[in-house]
Amino acid sequence: MKRALLSIIVALFLTGCAGKGYMTPEWQPFQDLSRIETLSDVDISEYPDTVSLTFNWEYEGELTKEDIILKEEVMGRVYPVSDFRLHRYSLPVGGNLVFLVDRSASMLETKGWSDSLIAAIAQVVPMDSFSLVLFGRNSIAMDGFYTREDFLDEITTFMVSPDPDGSDLLYSAKRAAEMMTHTGGTIVLITDNSFNMRRGEQKIQVLRSILETYDVHMIVLSTGMDKHPWLNSIGPQMSGMYLDRADEMSTAELLSYIRGNIELTYTPPYNERNGLDHQVIVDFREYPVRRYASYRAPGTYRPEFREKALLDSMRNIPEPIQIHPLFLMGIRIPFGEIGRDKLSRTAKALLDSVVTVLDATGDLPSIVIEGHTCDIGSRDFNMRLGERRAEAAMDYLRSKTGEKLNIENRSQGPDIPIVPNDTEEHRQLNRRAEIRFILPENEAVEPLDISQSSSEKSDSLH
Repeated sequence: MKRALLSIIVALFLTGCAGKGYMTPEWQPFQDLSRIETLSDVDISEYPDTVSLTFNWEYEGELTKEDIILKEEVMGRVYPVSDFRLHRYSLPVGGNLVFLVDRSASMLETKGWSDSLIAAIAQVVPMDSFSLVLFGRNSIAMDGFYTREDFLDEITTFMVSPDPDGSDLLYSAKRAAEMMTHTGGTIVLITDNSFNMRRGEQKIQVLRSILETYDVHMIVLSTGMDKHPWLNSIGPQMSGMYLDRADEMSTAELLSYIRGNIELTYTPPYNERNGLDHQVIVDFREYPVRRYASYRAPGTYRPEFREKALLDSMRNIPEPIQIHPLFLMGIRIPFGEIGRDKLSRTAKALLDSVVTVLDATGDLPSIVIEGHTCDIGSRDFNMRLGERRAEAAMDYLRSKTGEKLNIENRSQGPDIPIVPNDTEEHRQLNRRAEIRFILPENEAVEPLDISQSSSEKSDSLH
């Protein structure tokens, strides 16, 4: 009999957590996280050939492929992804920045939003000078570049507007590029993509030629609901970026993307077009943050039975369960100080992330919380301390969820260190609580045994 999906999940947890046989960093189920965030964009338009992920990246330093741990989970199985492409964008330091702002009729309702966004960007980006070009049927520009302070004053009194009956992007982009007094300048285009689609290939070639001639980067912030068929590629091609639905993001999130973002492109390790949910988990070896997302593959889910009689006898085909990556991977709560069981702000933020996920979950999982310590002090003291740390995490979760959770807490004391207790830094890592999730059993859902070949699957049904 095939094992149920959720039994596999439990087995994955136990494999990673039992005894001292912890997994390698690539497979270790718990991560030292200060924040869990969703990915901004998951593009599956080229599935099953490629999937593209985009997320903001505000950390300093050069992120390499070796820093990234990328995984997909499908039907309870975790697939590491080692073959992926990495593209990082960050604003150049110094030089010119021109805001190229669409003031055609369709953008007039978002004028207040775009004006406030221009001011917010100008306050934080590392540029030396700023200017503004507004365009509709014609274009109107400031009379040169201003320092940050002068520009922020000038935009409050710049009241002229172009004719809104039209949208002449190409001429306006050329005008903005010609204004640059330094090579390597940046244009921030704010638009809703309401351009004439005729001769799109020709237009993108002209725009690319303009940007290349003047050595200009382009950032496209679109309020459109869908990617523009030719404009969406020009930002990344010109050392820039493209973001759609920008007006649905918070200003803080937009600023974070503009200051730095990452794109990962890969071929899904399990890529049948069968309607299954894919959970994407991105961890970083040197940074305390996780990105996650999910997407549904095209097609309709069907269990893989090779015998027609069995297929004909099926009345109800179960839907696959979508498993939040937090439930699959678990989470680690830090207690860095010796002898303390008080939750830090970081610990509370992590637990708040757990609460957010639990609130959106129908069938609540059972939760196991284990408290751990370093090796300083007697074993009896550390066993009691581990219990208090587990209880602190449990009490916080229950206070936020109305006491409705089924939680088992226990202490492991100093018995299961994740690193040797040979330095103070290592001891801090060992002072922690670890949370595992045991989802409710659902015998109606059986996982696809994709570890077998097609012939083996057929044989197993006889």
